[in-house]
Amino acid sequence: MKHLIGTLAIALCIAGAPASAQVVVQPLSAEETAKIKADVIKAAHQYLVYFSNSDAKSVAEKSYGSMSVAVGPRGIRGDNTAAVQESFGNSFTNLKKVGWAKSMFIDPTVCVLSPTVAFLSGNYNRYDKDNKVIAQLNETLVYLRDTDGWRIVGNYPMPLGKTVACND
Repeated sequence: MKHLIGTLAIALCIAGAPASAQVVVQPLSAEETAKIKADVIKAAHQYLVYFSNSDAKSVAEKSYGSMSVAVGPRGIRGDNTAAVQESFGNSFTNLKKVGWAKSMFIDPTVCVLSPTVAFLSGNYNRYDKDNKVIAQLNETLVYLRDTDGWRIVGNYPMPLGKTVACND
């Protein structure tokens, strides 16, 4: 959780770092918040389309930011696009060995922190070709909006059933 908070702080600094020294983020309207949530859900589902198609290139170039952070069993790592593509390519090879065919989020929560920072938190399932659940997992994805849309800049595995709650 310390790493998640650190990445959120960094993302907020990046998103709110215009030329002026003082940044005041205005509250978002309910409509703006709802639109951002819908856009992040759409980006997350598109990410899983690329993922389920074993398309490491699109995951790296279209779903992840040019610099991202991942926390996993081997600790924290900072990734660039080439590293993300290689990592996902290796993951797809290993997942296919255990019969994986696709992954889907199950009712994720989206929290909007600012017009350019949000995160998606929730459980997801991995399925085999017969649509049988072969794994239940959970993660929180930190999204940053840039000129190309919403991109993942942080990825944090979490215990099943534990999601980040928000108050927006």
